[in-house]
Amino acid sequence: ATGGLSSGLGYRVAYDSRTNPLNPKQGALLVLEQIAFVPMLGSHYRFTSTAVEGRSYWPIGAKHTLAWQGLLWLSTGEPPFRMLSMVGGNQRLRGYYFGRYRDRHFVMSQMEYRAPIWWRFGLVGFAGIGNVGPSVRGFGYSPWKHSTGFGLRFLTNKQEDLNLRIDFAWGRDSFEFYLAFGEAF
Repeated sequence: ATGGLSSGLGYRVAYDSRTNPLNPKQGALLVLEQIAFVPMLGSHYRFTSTAVEGRSYWPIGAKHTLAWQGLLWLSTGEPPFRMLSMVGGNQRLRGYYFGRYRDRHFVMSQMEYRAPIWWRFGLVGFAGIGNVGPSVRGFGYSPWKHSTGFGLRFLTNKQEDLNLRIDFAWGRDSFEFYLAFGEAF
């Protein structure tokens, strides 16, 4: 509420074998990221943020894809409210607006089935589950958040294999609609 500066130093290690980052059809992405926010770097807050993410894509037949994403985000110390782990948005557990649920730690997993239907149009079905909590054991303190939905795809650029996506997503007691370029993950 009173503002503040968050400045940190960290690292990111990634392995990426995806065919196309905007519309992957096979391969994997593994990421480990850690950032330390300390007063010595000018930060008003002292905390560390660690994220481990995995994504995998399996071709099914000639043009269908099954996609999976898992994410674990942990924060130690005292992160400011705006830098807490958040559920929702157009990429993580669609069906909740971004930031509806937030806390120190976040875990989630989601799957998506992508299929062409006609000409440049495609259809996607997705489901996910996750939660935020004050501690790793605290994930069970509140009900787990689930997300389901479907989406339509239109291939806007054949050469770049870039889709315009429209997603309709339901969470517990909520509905969200998204319009974006590229797949959610």
